[in-house]
Amino acid sequence: MRRRARKHQSERRTLWRKSSSDLPRYRRALLFRLHQPIGKLFAEAPAPPNVTAKAVYCFDVEARAAVLAKNCRFRMPPASTVKLATALVLLRVTKGDLSACVEIQEGDCTIGSSMGLVEGDRLTHLDLLHGLLLSSGNDAAQAIARTVGRILLEEDGQLGDPIARFVLAMNELAIELGLTRTRFMNPSGLDVQGLYSTAKDIALLGAKAFSDPVIRAVSQKTTYSAEIFGNKPRRIDLTTTVTILGEHGVLCGKTGTTSTAGSCLVLYSFASGRPFVTVLLASNSEKGRYDDARSILIELVRRIEHNKRPFDRMPEIKGDQARNAGR
Repeated sequence: MRRRARKHQSERRTLWRKSSSDLPRYRRALLFRLHQPIGKLFAEAPAPPNVTAKAVYCFDVEARAAVLAKNCRFRMPPASTVKLATALVLLRVTKGDLSACVEIQEGDCTIGSSMGLVEGDRLTHLDLLHGLLLSSGNDAAQAIARTVGRILLEEDGQLGDPIARFVLAMNELAIELGLTRTRFMNPSGLDVQGLYSTAKDIALLGAKAFSDPVIRAVSQKTTYSAEIFGNKPRRIDLTTTVTILGEHGVLCGKTGTTSTAGSCLVLYSFASGRPFVTVLLASNSEKGRYDDARSILIELVRRIEHNKRPFDRMPEIKGDQARNAGR
């Protein structure tokens, strides 16, 4: 019995020495991991090719999965990509009826990009939606938020600021869509303290927005003529700010540019018959964001082709093979 106990004790000591000798190897592995860039440690998908954008997220809409990602969870100013949420709230509250006529007030004619409205103009929500998504008009965003926010206040049976009520609806939409790192502060995306989102959240927002047939139909247009009534009846010719439509399978998109946010872009494209949403935040210039987009879309197609299966379906089993397979 004593010999057996001494033998077991000797085996335990041997195992302890062996595990102790292996400790430096595990320590080195841990230190190696800790010295990796933090973005690489928590990356959701492979990094995109070398681009100027500070944050990128390429999203497979059907698989609900990332294809390429870079700093996709970093909070950043989203600029006019916010207007996709503005469009969704408009369609939700009006239940798709965009025939109501809106009179433009002085406060609607704000700074930044514009569809060319002045006080006293009268036009429909449909024309405002085109001005919002094609020309990225801040005046259109303000007019939509003011009129739709008033509808929401009436439904609540309350008084208050209609634009603040509209922004509340935008943030409620963000919660519903799972945009956990997004906070809207205005309907236009103009730089203001407290406004932020991420490339991943904007991609989820884009997937929702471009799945709406009305938003998709408006956004894929290159031009549109809005009819204006009121003091100065006229037609305003609108042109899309997305200059990459039709390239590399791009169907529609939304731009965003401010001094703080840089050049931003959301694209809805098809590759191998499947829809993808690509988001770039803070590219170095307007030209840079489109060069970035082209590089990413080319890499997307390359990855899809690389990952294709050699067989579209399983080979058919016949005769003796089928009988043997059943045994």
